Amino acid sequence: MAGDSVSVARRPAATLGSMPTHFSHATDDTDTTPGNLDDALARIDARARRAHDAFERARDFATALEGVRGRGESSGVRVVVDQHGLLREVTYPDPLPAPTPSSLLAQATVRAHRAALADALAQLAGHARTTWGDDPLATQVVDEARARFVGAGS
Repeated sequence: MAGDSVSVARRPAATLGSMPTHFSHATDDTDTTPGNLDDALARIDARARRAHDAFERARDFATALEGVRGRGESSGVRVVVDQHGLLREVTYPDPLPAPTPSSLLAQATVRAHRAALADALAQLAGHARTTWGDDPLATQVVDEARARFVGAGS
C-alpha cells in the first residue's frame, strides 16, 4: 500500500475571541459592575473572615484536645487514656487484695478502661460544644470519637 495516504482533519485553533471570558457560579463574586464591585469585595472579605475564624476554632480545638486525659476506676484499678482513647496509664492497687483471681482483676481493668473512655469522650464533647456550639460539625466530631472509643473499649 505504498501509494496510500492518511489525512487528518485539523480543527481551527482557538482564538481569544472564541474563548469564554466569564464563568458564572451560584455564588459569583466577580461581578465588576461599578455599583457591585464594593459589594463583591465585601462578600469576599466576609468569606475570608469566616474561613479564618473557622481555622482559628479548629486550631483551638486541636490544642484543647492535647490536654484530654480520661480517667476511670474500678475495684481499685485506675486507668488513664489520652484524647485518642489510647491507654497511657494503668495502676493496680498495691498490695493487691488477697486472694484476687486474675479474672476479677481483668474485669476491673476493662471496667476502668471503659470509664476512662467515657470520661475522655465527655471532655472531647465539652471542647466541641465550646468551640463550635450548635454547629453540626460538633456533633460529627463527637459521633466519630464515640465510634472510635466504643471500638477501643470492646
